[in-house]
Amino acid sequence: MALEKGAIPVIMTPVARMSYDSSTGKNKTHHKDENNPNSYYWEAAKQVYEDNKAANKNVLFIDTYELTTKLFDDAYTDGSQERGKEIMCIADGTHNNKLGGMVEAMLVAEAIQGLDTPLSYAVKAPNQAGSSTTAGKTVFKIDTTGFTAYEQKFTGNGKDAAYTNDTFTTKSTYWSGYGNTKLSAIKAKAQELADSNISDKIVAAPKASSELKDVDGKTTVTVTLSSATQDATIYYTDDGTNPKNSDGTNADGAKQYDATNKIVLEEDTTIKAFAKAENKTSSKVVTFKFSVKPDVQAPTAKTDAGTAIETGAVIESGTVIKLATTTENAEIRYTMGSGSKLSDPGVNSPLYNDEKGLTITSTTTIKAIAIKNGVKSDVATFTFNVSKMQAALSSLMPVIEESSQLLKTAS
Repeated sequence: MALEKGAIPVIMTPVARMSYDSSTGKNKTHHKDENNPNSYYWEAAKQVYEDNKAANKNVLFIDTYELTTKLFDDAYTDGSQERGKEIMCIADGTHNNKLGGMVEAMLVAEAIQGLDTPLSYAVKAPNQAGSSTTAGKTVFKIDTTGFTAYEQKFTGNGKDAAYTNDTFTTKSTYWSGYGNTKLSAIKAKAQELADSNISDKIVAAPKASSELKDVDGKTTVTVTLSSATQDATIYYTDDGTNPKNSDGTNADGAKQYDATNKIVLEEDTTIKAFAKAENKTSSKVVTFKFSVKPDVQAPTAKTDAGTAIETGAVIESGTVIKLATTTENAEIRYTMGSGSKLSDPGVNSPLYNDEKGLTITSTTTIKAIAIKNGVKSDVATFTFNVSKMQAALSSLMPVIEESSQLLKTAS
């Protein structure tokens, strides 16, 4: 299933149990003992890996059994079986305690870094971590001083086993040193990988840019695809299907991208694309959505003199307001009035005439939209205030002018 989805499976053998042979000072084979039924687990994991590699399938392998066997052997060399017991649940040779879980996790992290796979680049050493017992005693911690582990102490065996009062109070010199060594190695490898170029192994995923064009009233989108990997070939689909097979090759329905002609869309389209190159892991599939509907910008307002004016401004009676939109070839429709229930403009609202503009003689609200190819912008609302005194004077001006003319005629 993992291979079918394009993933890279990592097969791991079981971890070793802690069961020392006092005559040799070594951990018993257990999972790797032909006379022990538990060896079947190790053998099965190994066989699955070897069968897939023989079939040229992209499968990786970590022999966790060997890693943890060496872990226990080294611990015995330092302090007999008591040292190994510090990372196991009390009176239990099968299950790790919290410190043991962390130690074995570091072993696996280090092994993943050595697999030379994209996952290797993701492994980082923690700067802060830790775990404690339900009684609040610290089992281990990672902080600015490094890795510190504490000795697990208990008495009894099996069901009679119990922690002593001084458990997890004394620093474990061995496991603290072991943890610091592993953390340092993981950090050093992570930095080495960070300084290397992951693009040497994995093809960079495609990136897309688009240009909206309007020719004779018809809108199209021209899409450009590119990959940062030199000589990469990009494959894509525009029907929603996956362009990439599980083995990293292009699917039958995928189209090869033509950098000269690009991709020209006449309707809203979803493009899925990936890139591949010789001797490299194909990129992931990326999805882009494009719309041929123009991004229509709402109108803005200026005075007849070309000065930008914001809603709420106080203006003189008779000021001519000009509306405009940055969307090319868009028309502007508007509604205009003094009431608080002014309706929003639509396709049948008055068409704005830029030659005339809109003359304001009293406090007025203008609502306007831009429309292109049936796509409407947001509604822009402007309220312009004219003082009542000024409005009154404006309304009297025709009377005053007429009276003045009559007086001149009479004289």
